[in-house]
Amino acid sequence: MKIAFLIDAFPVLSETFILNQITGLIDRGHEVDIFARNHRDSLEMHPDVRKYRLDGICTYLSHPPKNRSTCITAYLYLLFRLTIRHVGIFHLLAEMLRTRNMKELFGLTYTLAPILGKSYDIIQCHYAKNGLSGIHLKKLGCNAKIVTMFHGHDIRAGLDDNDIPYRDLWRYGDCFLAISEYTRDKIIGFGADPTSIVYLPVGIDTSCFPLRSDSRPSENNTDGIRLISVARLVPDKGLSYALSAIRRVLEKLPGVEIEYRIIGDGPLQESLLNQVHELELENIVTFVGGKAQPSVRKELEASDIFLLPSTAEVLPVSLMEAQSIGLPVIASDVGAVREIVVDGRSGYLVPQGDPQHIADHLIKLISQRKNWKEMGRTGSAHIAAHFDIKHLTQRLEHIYTGLSTNISPASLNEQSK
Repeated sequence: MKIAFLIDAFPVLSETFILNQITGLIDRGHEVDIFARNHRDSLEMHPDVRKYRLDGICTYLSHPPKNRSTCITAYLYLLFRLTIRHVGIFHLLAEMLRTRNMKELFGLTYTLAPILGKSYDIIQCHYAKNGLSGIHLKKLGCNAKIVTMFHGHDIRAGLDDNDIPYRDLWRYGDCFLAISEYTRDKIIGFGADPTSIVYLPVGIDTSCFPLRSDSRPSENNTDGIRLISVARLVPDKGLSYALSAIRRVLEKLPGVEIEYRIIGDGPLQESLLNQVHELELENIVTFVGGKAQPSVRKELEASDIFLLPSTAEVLPVSLMEAQSIGLPVIASDVGAVREIVVDGRSGYLVPQGDPQHIADHLIKLISQRKNWKEMGRTGSAHIAAHFDIKHLTQRLEHIYTGLSTNISPASLNEQSK
């Protein structure tokens, strides 16, 4: 099959779930192209970007020229191209008359023009915004099946704004992929037809995060505790609650040595550094910055407990990676996190925004060193059974094949259970 991925930016270190789908489909013999709205520069790059030479199959979509005369010339040329190809010209003109928003419609069409000149079986859109762009392509004459996968950003946006214009997405989209039951319930609440939704979680390559084989930690280990979080430095990740919790643990257990490493970057770094200073945690907390997958794996292997104190999540991949490698975890009970954590067996779920509960469960884990290894095994087995990307890619391929032969999403959802 010929498959196009329509995404926001490429490459993005924190979006390994998209990268895993792309490389998995390539491994299975499919022809894949990537269309990204923005290029994301990074000091580190996921090794698969180079291994699969993904830069060579990625097209960066252009924004309309800002110069007025150049812009008018570009729009006239675009109109000419659409006319000679008999592609969507009547739809575009009708939409212009209906909405009287010529600039926005031409701008979107200009951006998506590189996709219009190609033929695909599937256009996989990550995030609702790109799903709406896929619908615009369909109205312009694109014959591909439009598949949209919803993520946490889409759910939060829908909950914050009841007027988000998803109506065309529900009406013209061919299939919607829900990464969790939580996601499915929410997009139904936003107006999606339940029969158009297929459950397909994101996952990880468990072979890249194998259960660590060392005997550490042991019941008699009296070394310090290394805590770790892998998260963007943004409000939703709740890292300030983790910092407050660590201060409380130190006050309760003054003899315990704790090191806390935070992998990730983002706009809250200065604010979090200030909090570290106020709580006198400068010798305990280290902000490591954004890291590629091999570096993240090494950090996890050298750690004891994983913290994810988020106030909003859907299905966090970092939590899968930590459990796959064998770390006991403490995570907020938000979104679909309880689909990843086996509460009480692979880690503990705590109420969101509550540093005292985080501290209490940290103290509990510190006193239960002898249970860490079994908790790690339980978590690793759970991730392998439910979130291994190789199995999930097979399911994604099955969904695409079914859609291309006009099997309904409802039937595909039943077959995937």
